[in-house]
Amino acid sequence: MFHKELGAINLSELDLTSAGDRRLWESLHGKTVRGDLECLECRENDPGCPQWMFLRLWKGRPVAVHYSTGIRHPTAPESPRHKALKERIARVAEHAGFSADLEACAADGRRRTDVLVHGENGLQLGCEIQLSYATAHAVAKRSDIARADGLTPLWTTDDIGAPLIERTPWARIDKMPLEAFSSGNALLVRGGVKGLNLKKCDSRNPLLILSG
Repeated sequence: MFHKELGAINLSELDLTSAGDRRLWESLHGKTVRGDLECLECRENDPGCPQWMFLRLWKGRPVAVHYSTGIRHPTAPESPRHKALKERIARVAEHAGFSADLEACAADGRRRTDVLVHGENGLQLGCEIQLSYATAHAVAKRSDIARADGLTPLWTTDDIGAPLIERTPWARIDKMPLEAFSSGNALLVRGGVKGLNLKKCDSRNPLLILSG
């Protein structure tokens, strides 16, 4: 679904046992009005004809339901933009000489990685695409699971205010239409963490901070 202030939110990723996810749910459930929540699939298929939604719990899980009873399409597990960017990352990895797996699942079922890139010297890069809203706790939890499986997580977002920023390895790109992901044009990285240089700062090793 698409929230008018928060943007895209994937309800299937909410963990109501998590304090952060539960606060997000409680801030929305029963507190939105018609016009606050829009069906993301309908929004992308027909931008000029918004279809509004409301929230409810179904068998203990948060779901979004259309106000219009005539619309009952199943909620897609991923948006067309998410799918296109996922396939773009896999193509780029293979073009660079690496192999890549889409929707790579762990043997125990605890992890499903958007794109798993098999790099040099045994590096396993777990590429996760987060174009919808996700709490920092949810992202950190999934990153921990990836590391436990021997993966190096890397999250890609197009939201300058995404909670995952500075909470996990990340890269930010511009907000782009579906066609931009499917084309061969370069995707510019606007922010992220490429390298980290740690320095000890104490009385014997002071760091000089200049301001002007």
